[in-house]
Amino acid sequence: MPRSMIAGREAPAETAGPTVRRTPGRTPQRSRGSRRSRGRRRLLPLVLLAPALLGLVLFRLGPMAGSVLESFYAVSFAGGAQKVFVGLGNYLDILQDPTFRTSLRVTVTYNLIVNPLVVALALGLAVLARLPIRGRSVYRMLYLVPIGASVTIACVLWRVILDPAQGLLNGLLRALGLPAQPFLTSREQALICVVVIVAWSSISLWSLFLRSGLDNLPQEVTEAAIIDGAGVVSRFVHVTLPMLRPMLLFVLVVNTSANFLIFSPMYVLTFGGPELSTHMIMYEAFRTTYVYLDSGRAMAMIVVLVPIIALSVLVQFKALSRREA
Repeated sequence: MPRSMIAGREAPAETAGPTVRRTPGRTPQRSRGSRRSRGRRRLLPLVLLAPALLGLVLFRLGPMAGSVLESFYAVSFAGGAQKVFVGLGNYLDILQDPTFRTSLRVTVTYNLIVNPLVVALALGLAVLARLPIRGRSVYRMLYLVPIGASVTIACVLWRVILDPAQGLLNGLLRALGLPAQPFLTSREQALICVVVIVAWSSISLWSLFLRSGLDNLPQEVTEAAIIDGAGVVSRFVHVTLPMLRPMLLFVLVVNTSANFLIFSPMYVLTFGGPELSTHMIMYEAFRTTYVYLDSGRAMAMIVVLVPIIALSVLVQFKALSRREA
């Protein structure tokens, strides 16, 4: 082959060589640029989460730490109302206090009654709201009415209704020839009245969550159960409830936490009475702080209440997970 042809063929390779040649100075620059971009990408989530984390620290973790620290101090009026470090003295005092033990018993009893009642009634309302019955839109509007009133406003309304002398409910009982009831002034009826009022004011809200859970359930499983011949009750127990378990767990946990910390009904309706029958821990902590000016002792009560709430939530998680297993 002529040398000129060989040279002609080799020439493009020689001319193409410099275009693909890499200069040694560019590789470190690219690596530094890639490291910077990776650093920015890693920093971006922290920047976006910073407001939420700041709010969590300022309004959640900070007050919690302050409450625990406050529970180790007591106010000494002998030295001009100064705080004195007492260690675990506040905890030992409240555990020996019969009023605190009574409030703890009333709080646990109240929660054992109201939490299953609210969840069961809310689930029933959610199921009824989905049934193809006449006047369903009116029914949905009526059962959402309690959401428009806060717990405090609901307590004021019910205090008028349950007034022993001039209340609406006792007026209806007298019109029917039945004896009037003491309601909130009775040691036996006061806690039941509080349970009814709290349930009335919260059922509608939780039914909305449960109804949204029912609306989002896969219909294929229910249709398969119908084809297999399962009845209405069997489908609800063995198909609907297991699929609704996550939403039920959410409603039960949040409702339990809220009811352990409830305060308004006792302050508006009964002031913890009669005879401490509605005297719950939050009301006792309020009295200890603002009546007896002993905030350290009150913080000790709240700190004792927190593990009780956590234990009840853990039991609920375990119970529902065991059923799922």
